[in-house]
Amino acid sequence: MRLAVKILVLALVVLLVVLTMQNLADVQLRFLIWTFEAPRAAVLGLTFVIGALTGGLLARMLKRALR
Repeated sequence: MRLAVKILVLALVVLLVVLTMQNLADVQLRFLIWTFEAPRAAVLGLTFVIGALTGGLLARMLKRALR
């Protein structure tokens, strides 16, 4: 079982590195009145982290509400 987990983690790290290397171009972000410029990979990563945190928070709130 531990070997399977290590292989899965290694595969995910390799995919993350490939995704990062293919998305190094800068993109422009506009939020309200601010404008930011950042690498596309950083924007994708930040979006993922925000989504994961939001999903975890909502799951925790629903779990408490159903008690």
